[in-house]
Amino acid sequence: MNLLVLVSLLTIPAAISATDLDHLDPIPGYTIIEPVWEIQLSPGAPPIILNGTVQQVQHKLRQLNINAENVFPRNPSKQAITDDSKHTTRSEPNPNFSINVKREIIDCHRFPVARRWAIEDSIDLLQRQGGNPINQAGPASCMRVSCTYNSAIYWCNDLPTANILESWAILATGAQNIISHCFPSPNLDLTVAGQWFHIDYLDWNVIIRGDVC
Repeated sequence: MNLLVLVSLLTIPAAISATDLDHLDPIPGYTIIEPVWEIQLSPGAPPIILNGTVQQVQHKLRQLNINAENVFPRNPSKQAITDDSKHTTRSEPNPNFSINVKREIIDCHRFPVARRWAIEDSIDLLQRQGGNPINQAGPASCMRVSCTYNSAIYWCNDLPTANILESWAILATGAQNIISHCFPSPNLDLTVAGQWFHIDYLDWNVIIRGDVC
């Protein structure tokens, strides 16, 4: 079984901006696909199908005059922060995660960096999303499940068949563990980047990286 590690040839920047990221190509050697979300708005109602990142789905729900908070209810104990200066401490692992960390493979700082707080907000959204994520047959198939403030989470499938996970929270687990192991970045700012594998799931992985969004 081949363990594919994606390598960026870019150096780690000190700050993130759309200008810095405009020249980035998709992940080399991988096909990038859009997530497909099946959302049931009420019990017994037929589901609606929306494409895009979790943030794009929220935007489309608002365009349909649907309260996105009813679909992705916010954790009342967590206040959204959109200021890098307000994040000054290392993020701790979520106690609800059950992945055996001794069986992880985490490759840090090999991608353009993402804002840590933006990734944490995306993790919160993914944890609240119901249903089963499905990635098309690989190998080398990557799905950008989240992107906000130029900070993205990817799920990559190297199986020759479609991959169906038990929940979106599994992807949130991988992203959270990247933060736990790869923060702070070498230049000691509030950014993070990395790729997460688990020994039990070597045919798929999670990536945090800077992106354009």
